[in-house]
Amino acid sequence: MAVTFLLIIVSFAVLAIIYLYANDFNSETLPVIFPAVGAILLSIYLGFKSVRIDAPEPQIKHVNIAILHDWDRGNIYSMRFRTASDTLEMSNKFRGLDKIDTYKFYNEFKDMDVWKYLKNEYSEEPHGNESTLRSLLEYAVLDWFSRPEIIPGYQDHGTIYLLQGIGGSGSLPTNVVPVKVSHDKNEWNSFLRARDITLNLPKGSTLSRNKPNHTGIGFTINTKHSTIKVRIMDVAGSRFEVAIGLVGQKIRNFLSLPEKTPSLWVHGFQVEIETKQKAFSRFSDQAKIEKTWLERVRSTFEEDFSWDLLRKYYATS
Repeated sequence: MAVTFLLIIVSFAVLAIIYLYANDFNSETLPVIFPAVGAILLSIYLGFKSVRIDAPEPQIKHVNIAILHDWDRGNIYSMRFRTASDTLEMSNKFRGLDKIDTYKFYNEFKDMDVWKYLKNEYSEEPHGNESTLRSLLEYAVLDWFSRPEIIPGYQDHGTIYLLQGIGGSGSLPTNVVPVKVSHDKNEWNSFLRARDITLNLPKGSTLSRNKPNHTGIGFTINTKHSTIKVRIMDVAGSRFEVAIGLVGQKIRNFLSLPEKTPSLWVHGFQVEIETKQKAFSRFSDQAKIEKTWLERVRSTFEEDFSWDLLRKYYATS
């Protein structure tokens, strides 16, 4: 339909020029042109309205993440503990939290000095390690974006819950290229210095990271049609000893903790994900694919990292 309208416009423009030229551009020819001028002005207004006035607002998602820190041993826990009572549906959730608990076993990470800084002999107080944990969370979030199912245009072919596990499949798009998370010798995130991350993004995409400051740490993904801004902020912290109720008791049982745990500290972080599409090209085929991608990023990130969802699961399971 759009191509047909464009052909009509071009045909009218050509015929109008021939008609005006044949009549020496005299004023008597203007009645033929005036209606077209009005239609053009109306189209300009409608185009401006579509691009600027009706431009889609940014979609913002806030996800809270809690990290349990053993100040004496230097251990950290995402507090996602898998048990035999977990349903198969829940076994496919909180994958980001699962990954946080595995990083300390990676060959590239296990001998890093950063783990020493989480012990009390290297830090004056348990809530003085937010910068280290922010770097770990930045790495975890970037690593999460490298998952195949988070790639723009990924086609999920479905999941089946069998008696003893989960099966599923999907297909990857062909128009994506690898984008390495760049860093140099002055890289502030020691995890990225030790192990690279590569994201698969549409051609022409860029990834830029913000230097950490007192407000947090973050990065931005830009494609030709969309933008994702991620910000990681530490917002709260308290001693685990004050944890009461069913959820606190379950975590104590998972870790076989005594009632007195003065060395345990809970760090609270908030991840802000802001997604937006560029108004001028948001109706293109690729932009529509990326719109689905942005929706999947917001929903899946919450399922994989949210402390609020995990706490609700513990409270009701």
